[in-house]
Amino acid sequence: MRCWPHARRRPRTRASLSEIPELLLRCKVTPAALQRELFENRNFMGSVVLPDLLAACTANPPASAEARDGCAALRGWNRTSTLDARGAHPFREFWRTARLIPGVHRLPFDPAQPVATPSGLKMDDPAVAAKVWESLAQAVAQVRGAGFALDAPLGSVQRPLITSEPIPLHGGDEFEGVLNNLGNQFAPGIVPKGLLIDYGTSYVPTVTFDERGPVARAILTYGQATDPASPYATDQLWLFSRKQWPTLPFHADDVAKARVGEMLRLTRP
Repeated sequence: MRCWPHARRRPRTRASLSEIPELLLRCKVTPAALQRELFENRNFMGSVVLPDLLAACTANPPASAEARDGCAALRGWNRTSTLDARGAHPFREFWRTARLIPGVHRLPFDPAQPVATPSGLKMDDPAVAAKVWESLAQAVAQVRGAGFALDAPLGSVQRPLITSEPIPLHGGDEFEGVLNNLGNQFAPGIVPKGLLIDYGTSYVPTVTFDERGPVARAILTYGQATDPASPYATDQLWLFSRKQWPTLPFHADDVAKARVGEMLRLTRP
């Protein structure tokens, strides 16, 4: 229990504590509603810090041409990590470093407001603002150095590491506060091949019940096959990309219809 206050300060946890009450107020919680919410890919930290950043871009434009270009790119971003989001990748590279600036937030963490804080950017502090502009300029340089446009759709930048197939991936990193969490464990950051993803959203199920019993819809993003040449190695990664949730067979007749290949029977010696 002593770790709970720290857990609440994680952006993805804060996103959950923000989005779940909104979902409960907005509609009846059904499997379809949960699926939409999970793959809506709202970027929590984008919504938290972008207003102050864009206000400073207008009121006190940075001296760096790269930082000004970053302002323009983020002004056109919809603050999501969807496939068509333009500006999501420069924001990720910006926030990857800017979040570590001491005293970066206008409102520091308040235990009485664990979801709402920390928030904003302390752009009225010249030292903080200088570091923020430096992070933004650096992010722009990294994106362009990797060969990508600042306004490229995220789906053209973010790809899986496990295959050379050009499978566009939606979702964002933990530090961005995206419920659909993915990233790169060992070599984070944009490279000439894009944002290469090696972990994150993997087995994603929703389960309800009807008069016959369980009704499960789920995706196993890394597939059923370990052989990269198998058609079952990336088939579910494509389902994930397209936000398609297949129904899993549960009843005996459904399992029989969905069987692939010969049945393997295990017996005791």
